[in-house]
Amino acid sequence: NYGDKYILGVGQLMAKKMDTRPEHRVIMGDIAYNYLYYLPLAEKLFKSTLEDASYDHPKLQITEATRNKNSTKLIAISSDTTFEPAFQLMAIAAIENLSALPLAEIKKRYEDLLVYNPDEVSIFTDYADYLMKNKLFDEAADVMKKWLKFHDESYGLDRVVGVTAIARAYYKGGKYQDAWNEVKTVVSSYQAGAMERGALSLNKLNKESEAIELMKACIDRYPDSYRVMATLSRIYW
Repeated sequence: NYGDKYILGVGQLMAKKMDTRPEHRVIMGDIAYNYLYYLPLAEKLFKSTLEDASYDHPKLQITEATRNKNSTKLIAISSDTTFEPAFQLMAIAAIENLSALPLAEIKKRYEDLLVYNPDEVSIFTDYADYLMKNKLFDEAADVMKKWLKFHDESYGLDRVVGVTAIARAYYKGGKYQDAWNEVKTVVSSYQAGAMERGALSLNKLNKESEAIELMKACIDRYPDSYRVMATLSRIYW
């Protein structure tokens, strides 16, 4: 917890074993920011790292550009294929939050990422989530169907995530039967997201007892998950 002397002591011990190389500054900056809540120190460490080794730390570049509302920098990172896809996605998300580009331009950046990373289900789901935020539910489902077309059951949980994303798009668009028709094929995986979406869909179809039964099975599988408990509460509510 914040203020715990043990955490402060550990941070001091780690600091004694480190020097001024950029990688160590990032580690200490993370400790200062996330555990000690010493924001001035974290900012100082991150800023000096960017000054000395900017290209090696794209996450810091994005964080700094977001803080300064530097949309030009974020737009450049979002379309630069020399960055890992995860960092391009971070930049796109920051652009969304800053409303720095119109819908069509952000869609293009996502679609370019899909072309270069056709197997990365997380990129497809991020794009689908963006479309859902903009109430383009059928488009979101179609994006996930493109991924599923070339990725069969051998892709395991990635395929479960893909199918669940389609169900989520239908559910958010009010197509509860379509949502259930999709997700019922993967609830046997016992993946929490699939089971939750299945239960929510059943509840919307006025099948409350089946929804509760499915959620109780989910709780048995994930007894420590607050999110799962919250989903059951939604159904009871």
